[in-house]
Formats: sequence, C-alpha cells, structure tokens
Amino acid sequence: MPELVKQKKKSVGGLRAYFIRGHGGWFLYFVWFLTNISILYVLLGSQLPIIQELFGNIVVFAIAFVILYVVGATIVGYIDIEIKGIYGQETGVCWDTIPQIQIILKLLNSLAEMMTDVQKKMDELEKKIEELKIK
Repeated sequence: MPELVKQKKKSVGGLRAYFIRGHGGWFLYFVWFLTNISILYVLLGSQLPIIQELFGNIVVFAIAFVILYVVGATIVGYIDIEIKGIYGQETGVCWDTIPQIQIILKLLNSLAEMMTDVQKKMDELEKKIEELKIK
C-alpha cells in the first residue's frame, strides 16, 4: 500500500476514533442532559404551570434535575450492585460467553495464586529473620 494511502487511512481512522471517544463519553452525557432538561421543562411547564412557578427559570430547573438525577441514578446503581447483585450476574454472563475474557480471567487467577505464594514465602522469611534476631 502506498505511503500516502496509509497516512490518509491512519488519519481518517484516527479522527474517527477521536470522534467516537469524545462523543461516547462525557459529551454525550452533557448533550443528553441538555436535551432532556429542555424537553421536560417545556413539556412540564406547559402542562403544569406550578413547575414554572416553583423553579422560575430553566437554569434552576436544570440544577434541580441534575442533582435529583445523579442522586437517583447512584441509588439505583447501588441497589443493583450491592443489594440485588445484578452487576455480578451481568459480568458473570460476559465472562462465560466471551473467550478473551476467559483467557484474561485465567491469567489473573494464576497471577493471584502466584502473589499468594510469594506473600507466604515472604512471611516465612520474615519469621526466620525474626528468629535469627532473637538468637
């Protein structure tokens, strides 16, 4: 492949990767919040005049929405992970079905066993050193 084509492919691929990374992370959350806040404020304000009286303007509504949403999502996440154990079940399914993850898990388990062995040997050496100091 000619060098110019490689450079073009690399630059287009790089730009695509940059866009996906930037769009898929925090920027997407920001746009999602803005969109939902705008739609909710307009719809709720037109149907329930008390919303406009209560919040006054969209900025106050946005602050209240973000606070309530973040707290609510955190509570739901805590319930799913800590109480129901849903996260563990979902990751278990992924680990069981994706071969690459199985390989990584086997390697991590081997590493954990080796670290345990190393820790045991270090403890034994520390005991021997203490015994030598006492004598």
